[in-house]
Amino acid sequence: MSNLNVEEIISSGARPTNSCTDPNAPLSKRARKRLQKRLNYLESRKERKKIRKEKIKSGELRPPKNSRKLVKKTGTQVKDSKCKIGIILDMSWEHLMNQKDLGKSLKQIMRVYCINRRLPNPLKLHVTSFTSIVKKEMDKNEGYLNWDCEFHEAHFMKAFESTKDLIYLSSESETVLETLQDNKFYIIGGLVDHNLHKGVCHEKAIELGIPTARLPISEYIKLKTRKVLTIDQVYNIIALVSEGKSWKDTLLEVLPERKRSCIHGKRRK
Repeated sequence: MSNLNVEEIISSGARPTNSCTDPNAPLSKRARKRLQKRLNYLESRKERKKIRKEKIKSGELRPPKNSRKLVKKTGTQVKDSKCKIGIILDMSWEHLMNQKDLGKSLKQIMRVYCINRRLPNPLKLHVTSFTSIVKKEMDKNEGYLNWDCEFHEAHFMKAFESTKDLIYLSSESETVLETLQDNKFYIIGGLVDHNLHKGVCHEKAIELGIPTARLPISEYIKLKTRKVLTIDQVYNIIALVSEGKSWKDTLLEVLPERKRSCIHGKRRK
């Protein structure tokens, strides 16, 4: 390890400056001490990183809980997952969103993927109607090209050979989703519209002849506002229930307390 010191930095001309002071003025004793401390830290950082990696490799230390490398190493790939439930993120609504809202919907999809890749048994994840407009916005985050997920330029009606196993999730549906079924694909509308286009996903599903279902939110929780959840909230609920968690516990975990007024008839305290 080299031993840089303040004098070498100053003599080389690469010294810290302050816009409020003369850059040619001599450094104070305190400034020199602060600079030397910073230099010592930078010099030892590489060595500390090396030692830490060796300790993690030997098992003496554990990687951070949310480490991407840890997830990549220990995470289950979709092809090896025991879960037979699929999710389709329907992006055919981009014409109803401005660029800002389209960006928000894609950020929610990124959160969906982050949740999915950390599951012991991830769900089969598909993104349909991944058209040039959607792709252009998504290209701002190049990492998606390596996702363990399937992107389809086509609409889900064309992307899947059979539509009999498709169920469109809609808060307007009269059918309550009580249990998740294997080999079914649950469709989540990729629409961020701030309630401007109420019911469009449900109407389109009916038009296409696709069965609909709503999450059993009102059966367990009374919300203060209309039952409109974000894309990642809907996915998170499905994911937790697919792992064996009850609807009630899942809803209490996913939905913010500020949105709830009653739980099983009991008013919030």
